[in-house]
Amino acid sequence: MNQESNNRLQHYLNAFRKEPLPFMESLSLEAREAGVPIMQPETMSAVEQFIRLHKPGTILEIGTAVGYSAINMFLSSNGSAHVYTIERDESMVQKARHNIEALDLQSHITVIEGDALSPPPEIEKYGPFDLLFIDAGKGHYRTFFDAYTPFLSANGIVIHDNVLLRGYVLDPDQAPKRFKAMARKMHAFNIWLQDHPDFHTVLLPIGDGLSLSIKK
Repeated sequence: MNQESNNRLQHYLNAFRKEPLPFMESLSLEAREAGVPIMQPETMSAVEQFIRLHKPGTILEIGTAVGYSAINMFLSSNGSAHVYTIERDESMVQKARHNIEALDLQSHITVIEGDALSPPPEIEKYGPFDLLFIDAGKGHYRTFFDAYTPFLSANGIVIHDNVLLRGYVLDPDQAPKRFKAMARKMHAFNIWLQDHPDFHTVLLPIGDGLSLSIKK
């Protein structure tokens, strides 16, 4: 499929996604205009569908940004899940809390300020988690996985976003210079995750790539 056909296909698919609330549509637009990284529409839709199928009671997100994905994950649970989300950027924490409070969801979504490279002390009391969603520093995916999978419930699943890294993982040596190192790391992570002895993993070519890992 050439790029033009791919763009038309993405436009077609995105037309089927409707934001659940006008506020969320505005938040999505504002974030993209401000250059804040939020999930692609087709990727968000896939994660929401996984939540409807899996019905997690507790969700842990690594990487909050403005709270867009945390809010959508809660809404897709039909109000049955509590979302905990970790963010190290103070300005993003403030924006996320503002957006969550604007929808009166602060009793359902807890924003934890801190560096997710080390689990905050309160994580143990909030867990175990039925869904771990990782969408923070791409070079630290293995660190995040190792740090937080011990807090998964017996039937817990793990989802990573951006595992295809714009397709550069196909041939990291041919990636633009500023993406080479990251493409190599992501490619190595994908291999490591696929071979993990405790999880079944599938890579899905949705958006910029999703991985879905289920405990064996």
